[in-house]
Amino acid sequence: MTTATKQTLTVGSWSTGTLRTEDIAQTLAQMAYSLGIVDDPNIVIIADWDDDADHDGDDYETIDDAICDAMDVLQGHTPMYCYVGASEYDPADFGVFPSADAIREAIRTGIELVPTDRNGAGSTINVEDGVIIDVNDHGNVTISKIERGTVLLELV
Repeated sequence: MTTATKQTLTVGSWSTGTLRTEDIAQTLAQMAYSLGIVDDPNIVIIADWDDDADHDGDDYETIDDAICDAMDVLQGHTPMYCYVGASEYDPADFGVFPSADAIREAIRTGIELVPTDRNGAGSTINVEDGVIIDVNDHGNVTISKIERGTVLLELV
């Protein structure tokens, strides 16, 4: 018996140097295509996205409404503690980025483990999310699953 694994988007920039609505819509279409949600990476806009919907693109009054819905669907395919949108450092840099606020909140609500000779850095177990968040003495972050130690996200 095989179990389907949910695909996730690659962390990083998908589009840079543009704030044009049409370019963002095209980027979202390419992101959806990479996941197999749509069959054509060149569609202009996507309607009623979910993994089982018909993607005809005709159900929205504005392209902005369609972009918001598309981002909501794609958010479900991001790595843990990441988001689809503009970089917090450059609004013309659009893609999948780690959310420092979400990581800080996971650390705040987790159980801190006693650091072992790490100049005050250490690990936090967030049982609710099923992860260990390790911060080294340089501020690098590694997020791993608790049960198997599988690395989900590394931020250097």
